[in-house]
Amino acid sequence: MNKKDNLPLYLPQIHTWLLKEYEGNFTSMANTEKIISKLSDKKWLYYFIKNLITDKNSLDLISKSSFIHTTGVIKLILFTNGRSFPELRIHIWKQGFNRELNNLYKYDIHDHRWSYSSNVIIGNIQHNLYSENVSEGEIEKFHYYLFTSLNSLHQNKIDYIGTMGLCKVHSIKMNEGSIYSLDRNIIHSIYPRDDNLCATLMIRQPYLSNVTRIFSTSKKPLNLQSGNIPRISANEIQSILTNLLASHIKF
Repeated sequence: MNKKDNLPLYLPQIHTWLLKEYEGNFTSMANTEKIISKLSDKKWLYYFIKNLITDKNSLDLISKSSFIHTTGVIKLILFTNGRSFPELRIHIWKQGFNRELNNLYKYDIHDHRWSYSSNVIIGNIQHNLYSENVSEGEIEKFHYYLFTSLNSLHQNKIDYIGTMGLCKVHSIKMNEGSIYSLDRNIIHSIYPRDDNLCATLMIRQPYLSNVTRIFSTSKKPLNLQSGNIPRISANEIQSILTNLLASHIKF
């Protein structure tokens, strides 16, 4: 146990602890920020992941929800209780991410169906915020898509809407240890500032919409249909977490 905040070191217990910390108010950003701050302790994170690597049952459960996003980001869903409850995740941009992906995916611009808080646990992140108010700065034209989640079984569709102008209003450099929160309606892009491995620990709040807006620099079919999203096996998750522990998470 972590004596400072009484944090459990095993996934089933951290799941129970997190839900209790919310005190029933799962949409409170103040609660989410408080919890992600408590989970920012590197020593706790090290032993939490060390225990998780050898927990076959938890790895099997994580593999049922985890996937590789079309942007190339590895999204490990540590636990989920459905769309009405918060979800704990680790997002990983593997080493060489910037070299391997073209600009369409590297600079994927979007909003979310939920708000969230996040902690940069490894590496350095570039975070750009955009506005639909074209009077706020230089306008850049994008191809505009609507991604609609049809149900909780990962079935979805994507529709091309047309072109839309956006202005970049903030460009934020976030280093390891940075904690930030984002309202679901804010349009943004996030990616590594260099070719090194990056990772974030995040809590997504409950779903408040079934629709995500996506903005692309070129009109090109986006490979976001449910059948095209690669899943990650328990063995692959174990290997990914082992690499994080061995090479990147120190205290």
